[in-house]
Amino acid sequence: RQSSFLYLSIFPFSTAAASYAPYACMCVCVCVWLCVCSDDGFGNTEANVVCRELGYASGEGVQMWGGGTGPILMDNIYCAAIYPPPNRLYQCSFNGWGIHDCSHSEDVGVRCYGTAISPPTPRPSPSPLPPTPLYGLRLVGGNSSSEGRVEIFNGTVWGTVCDDGFGNTEANVVCRELGYASGEGVQMWGGGTGPILMDNVYCSIYPSPSRLYQCSFNGWGIHDCSHSEDVGVRCYGTAISPPTPRPSPSPLPPTPLYGLRLVGGNSSSEGRVEIFNGTVWG
Repeated sequence: RQSSFLYLSIFPFSTAAASYAPYACMCVCVCVWLCVCSDDGFGNTEANVVCRELGYASGEGVQMWGGGTGPILMDNIYCAAIYPPPNRLYQCSFNGWGIHDCSHSEDVGVRCYGTAISPPTPRPSPSPLPPTPLYGLRLVGGNSSSEGRVEIFNGTVWGTVCDDGFGNTEANVVCRELGYASGEGVQMWGGGTGPILMDNVYCSIYPSPSRLYQCSFNGWGIHDCSHSEDVGVRCYGTAISPPTPRPSPSPLPPTPLYGLRLVGGNSSSEGRVEIFNGTVWG
């Protein structure tokens, strides 16, 4: 399956080609593709999210396929009691990309159950609609496009960002993502509506994340805030226009910003789970 949008291109690797056995084995490396610590919060609830994302009915955590290589990207993953319920692993609460106290001996795996679900055959349309974006960021309520309340789209719903822990480092990430040179946190555009999606946001200085969701935060929808704490930013510097693409007879697909794959198994339906966070596989 492949879908692309202005905000995100997603390239889940094929599991539909796997043999449709009563159950299939797969292992998660929740280690940019990604390794996950098996003993730090990862249980059957989290395994279910992985397996459903890959097209299976349910799953359980299993640690039997050895450690991966590369960075360990996720630790202390928690998928329960999150609204809206996560349908992708990155939508669960975790420490933040690359923040962990693990070794590859703790890389987690999963075993998935239920028949793999093949995607429905799309019906042709003379005016096809673009796919729903899986991530977005916007500024709302300001006097210009360079300022306003920060609102983020997590693949399901637009929501606001709480000001707990949000400073100029985080404002810089927002503004650079939107094409500006720098920014500062400003709280003057009032509270938003809908869910508060991010709280205790922390963006490292190095390596600096290119998107706000790559920073550490509590997890989608986990907060102790009210809309009076919704944060805003004011961005500085001329907005950067993307370069005009040169025509090519064989254009390459856009770089995926998220992906999930199985590695090292005896078939395409099993192996260590690795994840791509928009920068690197781990």
